[in-house]
Amino acid sequence: MAGFLKDFFKPKRPSTSNEAATQAAAKEPPKERVEPDPDAVRNATTTGELEELAIHGVTAGQRREAIDRIDDIESLGRIARALKGRDKGAFQAARQKLRHFQETEEKARQRQAEIERVIADTEAHSRTQDTKLYQARMDALASRWEAVRTDASEDQAGRFHAVMTTSRQRAESLVREEAEVTRLQHQRDEQQATIDTLEATLTQLRAGYPEEGASLSSLDAMTKTQITRWEQATTDLEPDEKLAATYHERISEIQHYQNALAEWQKHEEALNLALANDDEAALQELVTWINWPTNFPGPPPLVQAERRVATPRAMPESKSKQTDQDGDNKASQAREEELRTTLDQLEATLEQHQLKPSRQHFRHAQKLQDQLPGRQARQHQARITRLGRQLQELRDWLGFAARPKLETLCEQMEYLADQPMEPETKAEHIRELQHNWHDLGGTPDQELWQRFKEATDRAYEPCHEYFAEKNRLKSANLAKREHIVEQLQEFVDNLDWSSCDYKAVDRIQRTARREWSDAKPVDFRANRPLQKQFDRLIKTLNAGLDQERERNEALKQDIVARAEAFIDHEPLREATEGAKALQKEWEAIGITHHSEDRKLWKAFRAACDRIFARLSEEREAEQQSRNAAAEEADRLIRQLEALSPESVDDGEIRGIQEAFSALELPRDRVNALRDRFHKALDHLDSRRQEVIRSQRYEQWLDALNAHEKDEAVPPGSFGALAESPETMTQETEVADQGRALCIRVEIATGAATPPEDQAQRMALQVNRLNEGIKGDQSAESQWDEIEGLLATWCELDPNGGIEARHYERLREALKHWFYQSTH
Repeated sequence: MAGFLKDFFKPKRPSTSNEAATQAAAKEPPKERVEPDPDAVRNATTTGELEELAIHGVTAGQRREAIDRIDDIESLGRIARALKGRDKGAFQAARQKLRHFQETEEKARQRQAEIERVIADTEAHSRTQDTKLYQARMDALASRWEAVRTDASEDQAGRFHAVMTTSRQRAESLVREEAEVTRLQHQRDEQQATIDTLEATLTQLRAGYPEEGASLSSLDAMTKTQITRWEQATTDLEPDEKLAATYHERISEIQHYQNALAEWQKHEEALNLALANDDEAALQELVTWINWPTNFPGPPPLVQAERRVATPRAMPESKSKQTDQDGDNKASQAREEELRTTLDQLEATLEQHQLKPSRQHFRHAQKLQDQLPGRQARQHQARITRLGRQLQELRDWLGFAARPKLETLCEQMEYLADQPMEPETKAEHIRELQHNWHDLGGTPDQELWQRFKEATDRAYEPCHEYFAEKNRLKSANLAKREHIVEQLQEFVDNLDWSSCDYKAVDRIQRTARREWSDAKPVDFRANRPLQKQFDRLIKTLNAGLDQERERNEALKQDIVARAEAFIDHEPLREATEGAKALQKEWEAIGITHHSEDRKLWKAFRAACDRIFARLSEEREAEQQSRNAAAEEADRLIRQLEALSPESVDDGEIRGIQEAFSALELPRDRVNALRDRFHKALDHLDSRRQEVIRSQRYEQWLDALNAHEKDEAVPPGSFGALAESPETMTQETEVADQGRALCIRVEIATGAATPPEDQAQRMALQVNRLNEGIKGDQSAESQWDEIEGLLATWCELDPNGGIEARHYERLREALKHWFYQSTH
């Protein structure tokens, strides 16, 4: 085969005719080469023109350029097929672009498929009967939609949002239902808690009469509280009959005890007097009046009085039998009275042509008649027979009158059979129509009945598969329960109670009960033996857990006793630290019975609350003291702010400072109050300085005016002593000394110096620095320097060459100093 292929593809020598043709062609002149049009691709306006250039373009570049401008997948496919084997580069470009468009189209198709899946899943979610994690699954669907939202059409977006709105409304409804269930469960818990409190109170009352006497006010407060609690817990939730009976029985016992206790406290003194006087008649009357309940220990004087008058605690046997007989007669009379009432109601409903309630009343009347003795039952037989015939006549008449309604029900069932609907909803509608049929009493017309039955069977046919699946779910749940029982049995068989983790065992039994409850629905009959086995295993576990709970309850009772011992313990710090330690002990204790733990916790919490209430009272007293200190501090601050800077005394200020320093201020306000106090103090000092500054300024001006007039300078004008003008100015002439002193005052006050004296000012400033006087001196030293200069000035002879402009320069310098210092 290889040799054959080699010979097959071996070049053949041209024949004579071929050689001639080749020579002739060689002699022909070459064809003229066609130059490509550089604007051909740019000028092409249609896909067909671009496809033609891509396939038959003169140059490879022209073909590639045409391919780059084509966006049609079919056209790219034709171009790739045409260029295969002719232009590898253009072929690869067409294939690559075609693959890119195909991938983009596939991604778009997948995105659209995902959008439709999200919408379908959302629609299924809005109709699902499985409401577990409903909100979480709805949020997950919303997240999936958010990922594909930008690629969805308006129609798809509208469908999604419509279904999501339905789901949100359903989610809100589920939340409301769950809240309602929680609220009702809370009311059930409150009902049971009320019973527990009453029973605990009765147990305590039966334990013995307290030595210090029972507290009527506490018992009355407890009774009113529990009555209010029961009324609130039964406002919207009707209690179980047995639970309600228990409540009324317990509250009656407590109220009887409470009434007897009130009477005892009212007649205690009279009874003690009757005992002292051995007055049996008075004792008999008082014992009867108090009417102490027989199953509760009473006050010792009352017990003594009962013994003395031999008050019977139990009825004689004959009286008991008579009471039983009287009770039977009363029961028969009550049933007979109820029978009469029922027959009256039957007559009323028959007159109103109400078939369903008439049937109910008739059946109830028959049941009551059967419960009566023979003679009493026969007295009502004639009336019951007459009303029974009327009932049959009403049934026949309504059967005729109800035929149009029955035909309407047939039509509704036939319409329902043709409607696509969820199986549960459809089955519910079917049951509703069937109930309506039965409420109308049916019909003896077999043809009409057969029509209704056939429509019912046809309507129910799509539900068969659903309920078959539901039956399969029941079987799966039954298998789950069998597995739970097997695991639980194995766990119980291998459990070592002496070394087990009781909390883990409690979690296991709780988990088993939860998983058992979750595995539903199940077939009731098939589940019955499993339920018995499961209950037995749970009972076995709870028996062992109850022993541990009782041990732990004893530990908690001991903690409660120790906590109550800390209530009045001193010092208080030890009591609070002890209470905190007991709280940690409490947390470390294992499982307990819920109801008992709640009672112990209330007692423990009450003791701790009283301990920490003492701490709170102590802290509150300290806080009140600090608040009073804060108010006093505020008063001192306001007093400081109100002081007059002209007349304030240093001793008064020191007294306020000492009083403020002695205060123990609250921590949260100490910094603010101290800041206010120091600011007020600084402000007062600043105002006093302003007064002093103003006084000095006026004194200095008065001294200058007097000196200028060659009058005596007022005494006390300067606080500093004057120096020799020659020494201070290093000048001998009065005029030169005056000019030098003017410059030095201008330097000291920071005022301006005339231009002609600038050179001398510079020299004086250098000397001033050499003397150690800096520009940033304190206000006091500045004042002292100015006063010294002015005092020296007043030593000059005003007629020795000093001019009026020198005085004006001094006044301007002092004015500059005064207003600069003030502002």
